[in-house]
Amino acid sequence: MPLINRSVAALRISGDDLDPTEISVALGCEPTHGHRKGDVLTGKTSGRSRTLKFGRWSLTADDREPEDLNGQISELLDRLNTSPDVWGSIASRYRLDLYCGLFMDQSNEGAVISAASLAALGQRGIELILEIYSPTAEELQAQHTYWQVRSTLELIVDLIAQHNEQLGMLGVLQFDDEEELWSCLVSDVLWGGEGSVSDQALIRIPDKRKELERLLIRLGRDQMAAGRVNVRTEMWVAAFERSQSEGLLK
Repeated sequence: MPLINRSVAALRISGDDLDPTEISVALGCEPTHGHRKGDVLTGKTSGRSRTLKFGRWSLTADDREPEDLNGQISELLDRLNTSPDVWGSIASRYRLDLYCGLFMDQSNEGAVISAASLAALGQRGIELILEIYSPTAEELQAQHTYWQVRSTLELIVDLIAQHNEQLGMLGVLQFDDEEELWSCLVSDVLWGGEGSVSDQALIRIPDKRKELERLLIRLGRDQMAAGRVNVRTEMWVAAFERSQSEGLLK
C-alpha cells in the first residue's frame, strides 16, 4: 500500500485562561502562533476581524512529502521540555492535541504511526487528531487519464524511433513534465496535417503504420474523453478506425 503523499502536523495547547508566554517558558520554546482569549484576529485576505474565544499556543512541524508523521512528531517533541511534571501540569489545565492533516494521492492509501510515537504522545497527555483528505472522483480520473495517455505516447515514440524516423518535438519530450506532455498531446506535431505524426509517420512500413494507427486511436479516444484535444484529433481517430476496419475486411 503506497504512502500518503503529504502530511502536516501541529501541536496545539488550548484553554480559556491560556497565556502563550507562560507555555513558552514552561516548554522552553516559542510557538509558531500564540494568542489569548479576547484577542482580535484580522484575516490577511478577507480583512474581516473576529474575537478569539479561547487562548492557544501552537507549534507547527515542517510539511513532509511523502508523509512522515513519525518524523514530524519527533521534530516537535524534541524541541520541547521533556519533564513529566511540566507536561502533567499543562495537561491538567489545558487541552493538548496533535493535529495531523494527511493528503492522499490515491483513494486508498495508508500511513503508519509507530508505537514509540504513540507512547511519546500518551506520556504527555496529547490527543492525536487525524484529518484525511482524499482526491475527488474527478481528480482521480484526471490522474488515471494522465498515466494512460503518457504510457500510450511513450509506446508511439518508441515505435517511431525503432525505425529511425524523424520525431520532431517528440524526440526531446520530457515525459515527467505534465505541462509539456499535454502541450505535445494537443499539438499539430502529433495531430496536425501534412508532415505530422498522424499524417506521415511509418507510412512506408504498412504493418508498423497499422500498429501506430491502433496506438493513435487509443490515445485520441483517451484525449477526447478528457476534453483535451487538437482540432484534428477526432478526424484522425475516425480515419484510423475506418482504415483498421477496411484492413479486417480484406
